[in-house]
Amino acid sequence: MLSLPKDHDTSLEVLLISNLVTYLMVEFGQQDVSVLMWIYYFQTLVIGLFSAFRILSISNFTTEGTSVMGRELEDNFVSKLQLVFFFALHFGLFSIGVYQGLNSILPRGFEQLSRDSLIFVAAGVWLFFLNHLYSYLVNPKPSHKVNIGTMTLEPYLRIIPIHIITSLGAISSLPMLIFFLLKALFDATAHATKRYHGLS
Repeated sequence: MLSLPKDHDTSLEVLLISNLVTYLMVEFGQQDVSVLMWIYYFQTLVIGLFSAFRILSISNFTTEGTSVMGRELEDNFVSKLQLVFFFALHFGLFSIGVYQGLNSILPRGFEQLSRDSLIFVAAGVWLFFLNHLYSYLVNPKPSHKVNIGTMTLEPYLRIIPIHIITSLGAISSLPMLIFFLLKALFDATAHATKRYHGLS
């Protein structure tokens, strides 16, 4: 009987499958590029949510070189809470700005989506959430001391390429397949990078 190697990354496979299912759902559901781009936008919020949760769940951490409002943080739980609050604040403001930008350049702003389109958006985001939950549960937690200050920057390395994709989706006439392939590539690269650094 075949068995998977211990380091076999099933969470990467689930991530790619969720991307594929989302694309096929939108394509064969006869939805337009706006629906796919809104799915990708709200998926970045899921990334931010799990990033904050991962920071909170890490017990072996350091805040070396990290300061908030000009004050150097100490390695304690209060500093961790301050850092998560600061991350949520700047990530939230950044996401609001992106939302407003997409609303103005996509063929259909979020408020213009039909009820059926909103169901597709919700399904795509929910699928991505379940994928992240699975990844969090099955991947080992870091065994080494982690700098949680640098962890607040990691989500941007993943979501900025996604926002570039959504912007391209708004201003170009490329087929949705291209955006799906780019998104899957960025997701897989970011996931593999996190696994390499032991942050999954």
